[in-house]
Amino acid sequence: MRQTYFTLGRIQAEKKELQYSVDLFQQMNTQYQRQADLKNVPKAEFFRLQTELIGLQKERIELENDEIEAINQLRLLTQNQELNTDDIDFTLFNHHSKSIPLNIKQLAKEQNIELKRQENEINIAEKQLVLEKAERTPDLAFQVAYDRGGGIMRDFVGFGVSMDLPIFNTNKGNIKAAEISIKQEKLNKTAASFELDNTIDRLQNQINQLDKALVQWKNMNNDEQLMMIDNYKKHLQNRQVTLLEFIDFIQAYRESQQAYLDLLETYQNTFEELNYIVGQDF
Repeated sequence: MRQTYFTLGRIQAEKKELQYSVDLFQQMNTQYQRQADLKNVPKAEFFRLQTELIGLQKERIELENDEIEAINQLRLLTQNQELNTDDIDFTLFNHHSKSIPLNIKQLAKEQNIELKRQENEINIAEKQLVLEKAERTPDLAFQVAYDRGGGIMRDFVGFGVSMDLPIFNTNKGNIKAAEISIKQEKLNKTAASFELDNTIDRLQNQINQLDKALVQWKNMNNDEQLMMIDNYKKHLQNRQVTLLEFIDFIQAYRESQQAYLDLLETYQNTFEELNYIVGQDF
C-alpha cells in the first residue's frame, strides 16, 4: 500500500511539471499559428511546435491513465471506494534523508518474519524429536473379554496384554530422522540470517547513494531553472536562439525533473523495503 502511495505521489508531482510545459507550448502554439498565418515565421516551425505539443498531451493522457490505475489500487488496499487524490496528503513523498537505527541488524534478527518462521520450524522439529523418543517403548494394550456361555457352558471372562512388534524396535530410525530435521532447520535459520544481513547492507548502501543524489539535486535551484526558461523564451522571440534550441532546453529540463522524481520514488520504495524486512517502521 505504501509503495502504491509513493507511486501516486510521483505521478502527482510529474503531472504538475508536465502541465507547466503543456501550458507553455499551448501558449506558444497559438502565437506561432498566428505568426505563421501572417507569414512572419515559417510554417515548418509552427508544425514542429505543434508536434511537440501533441507529444506532451499524449504523455499527459498516459500519466492520467497511470493515476487512475494507482488510485484504484489504493482504493482496493484501503477498502475506501470514495478515495480521491485530493483526499491524500503527499507530503511524505518529498521527505528523504531519513534516519536508520544503528542497531538495525539486531532489530531485524528479533522481528524479521522469515527468521520467526524459521524459529517456528525448529520448534516443530524439536517437538517431533520428543515425540519420537517417547515412541521408543512399545505400547502395551490391556484387553478384557467376556463371553456368556449359555445353559451348558460357564460364562467366560478373559484378560490379555498386547504390544507392537517387533518388541526390540526402539524407533531409532524416526529419532535419527527427527534429529537430522532439527540440524537442517538450524542450518536454514543460519542461512536466512546471513541473507538478511546481506540484504540490509545492500539496502542501506542503496538508500545512502540515493539520498546523496537527491541532496545534490535539491541544491539545484528550481526557481532559477524556471527563470532560465523565461529567458530562453525571450531570446526565442528576439531570434537569439532557434526554436529547436528552445525545445531542446525544455526537454532537458523535463528530463532532469523526471529523473529527480524517479530517484525520489526509488528512495521511498527502498526505504519501505528495509522497513518490511526489519519488521519495524523507523
